[in-house]
Amino acid sequence: MFNRLNVRRALAQYTAAEVDLHSEIAKQYPNFNIGPGYTYEERNSFFTVGFSTSLFIFNRNKGPIAEAEGRREQAAAAFLQTQAQVIQSTERAFAVYKAALRAFIQNESAYQLQESQLQIVEHNIIAGADDRLGLDAIEIQISALAEARLNALASAQRALGDLDDSVQRPLVSGEMFPVNYESPGIDRLRHLRRP
Repeated sequence: MFNRLNVRRALAQYTAAEVDLHSEIAKQYPNFNIGPGYTYEERNSFFTVGFSTSLFIFNRNKGPIAEAEGRREQAAAAFLQTQAQVIQSTERAFAVYKAALRAFIQNESAYQLQESQLQIVEHNIIAGADDRLGLDAIEIQISALAEARLNALASAQRALGDLDDSVQRPLVSGEMFPVNYESPGIDRLRHLRRP
């Protein structure tokens, strides 16, 4: 899996290739070195000045410059590929998270609808207009929807964890809608938890 560390590594490799290219370009010009010297002969001290130069008169360091340019181009291509893979991975994780969150919201609304239906049937039983069999059927449906809702919540949490992994940092509440038991619409799940 590609992440931000891979992008940073690829960027550092590109920067090193860029520095190497600039170093090779600088070598195409003469490099003059002047330095002091000292010699001692038969009770006489001599101070001297040393002079040296490196000249690339004929090829102006074109070969090493071309090699450094090639390494820089390879590093640039590797960086762009790594960056595209990280972006693709993050977008995929975000799409999975959105789909899981949408499924959870749909399960939540179905559960809410079934609970309101349960209250209507309970009032009808008290009024004598309905029988206990209808109430049992709705309670079974509510139990199945509660399980589906918990599964959707777990799926949304896993998708959020994958999204956290893809961006390599925890998401704060202002950036994303994390699904947990304190989230809006989850208060109905609290009565399902056993102490």
